[in-house]
Amino acid sequence: MKKHHKEILEWMKITLYLGIIGFGGFSVLAYVKKLLVEEKKYITQKFYLNAVASISPLPGAMAVNMITFVGAELYGFWGAILGVITFITPSFLLMILLAKWYIKYGNTPYIEFLTNMFIPLILVFITNALFKISKGVFKEKISYVFTISAFLMLLFLKINVIYVILLFGLLGMILNKEEGHVEDIHLRRVPKSNKLYVTLFLISIAIISIYVFYKNPFIFKMFYNFFLLGATGFGSGYSVIAVMDELIVRKLQWLNVKEFTTALIVGQITPGPVMITATFVSYYLKGFLGALYGTLGIFLTPMTLAFVLSKYQSKIRDKKWFVGFVKGVNPALVAILLRLIVKYSMILPLNIFSILILISSIIFIIKLNKPLYAVFSTIALGTIAYFI
Repeated sequence: MKKHHKEILEWMKITLYLGIIGFGGFSVLAYVKKLLVEEKKYITQKFYLNAVASISPLPGAMAVNMITFVGAELYGFWGAILGVITFITPSFLLMILLAKWYIKYGNTPYIEFLTNMFIPLILVFITNALFKISKGVFKEKISYVFTISAFLMLLFLKINVIYVILLFGLLGMILNKEEGHVEDIHLRRVPKSNKLYVTLFLISIAIISIYVFYKNPFIFKMFYNFFLLGATGFGSGYSVIAVMDELIVRKLQWLNVKEFTTALIVGQITPGPVMITATFVSYYLKGFLGALYGTLGIFLTPMTLAFVLSKYQSKIRDKKWFVGFVKGVNPALVAILLRLIVKYSMILPLNIFSILILISSIIFIIKLNKPLYAVFSTIALGTIAYFI
C-alpha cells in the first residue's frame, strides 16, 4: 500500500508539472507523450495513441480528459481525481490572482483600451480553433448541411447553442449507420480503490455542496450553467468558449463583451486548459467560492466521461449512437465558432495598430504556433497605440 501511495504522489508531481508548463491542450498531450511514454515509460505508445483516440470525441479540455484517462488507468479513482486537481491548481490560482487584479484596476482607461485592442487576437485564436476542429468533419455531404443549418439557426433564430448541439447530436444518432471499431487496451490491473473511502468522499462533497447551494442560490445557478457548458463543449476548449459567450454574455448577461474578452485574454496567458476561463468568470461574479464551484461544474462531466471511458472503451466507442452523436455535434461546433467569428468581426477596431496586431497574431498563432508571443506582441502594440 505504501508503494502505491508513493506512486500516486509521483503521479501528482508529474501532473503539477504539466499544469505549470502546459499552455493549451495539444501541447499537454505532447508533454504527456514525452514524459510518460518516452522518459518514465509509465504507459506504452499503443496505449497513448488509443487514449488520444478515446478522449477526442469527448466534451471538455483534451488535457484534463487525458489526465483523467491515464490517471484512472494507472491508479484508479484517486489517480484520476488527484491528477486533475494538481494539474489545474496552478492555472486556477493564477486566474484568481488575475481576476482580483482586474476587479481592482480593470476600469482604468489604459486597461479598457488594451482590452479593445485584443479583439484581433481573439479573432485569430477562434479562427485557428475553427481550422483544427474542421479537419475531418466534412467527410460526408450531410456535415455541410448540418453546419449551414446550425449557423443560420444561431444567426437568425437566436436559438440557445446548447439546444443546437443536442439537436444535431440527436440527428447524427438517427442518421448514422456506421459503427466504430476499437479494442480495449489496458496496461495493468490497478489496485482497487477502497469503495468505502470513495463513497465517503463523494457523499462529503455532495453534503457540503448542498449546504453551499442552499446558502448561495446564485452559486448553484453558476455551477449548473457551467456544468451544461462542460457537458456540451465538444471539439476543443474553444468550442466551450464559443458556447460560454452565447450563454454567459448573450442569454444570461452576467458579463458584457469587454469583460468576457478580458476573461478570454487571461485564459490565454495562463497555463492549463482554456476552459479555466470559467474560473475567472465565476470569481468575477461570486468570489473564491464561486470560482471553486464554477471550475468544478465545467470539468465535472468531461472528467466523469473520461473516467468511465477508460474502463469501458470498446463497449462505448464502437456503438453506432456514439459515433453518430459525434458526427452530428462536430458540424454544429463549426457553426458555433463561425457565429463567434462574425460577432467579434463586427466590433473589430479599424486602425493601423489593430491591423498590425491581426497580422502578428496570424504569424505567431497559425504559422509559428507561439500563442504567448502573440499575446506579448499585442500588449506591446496596444501600449504603443495608447500612448501615441
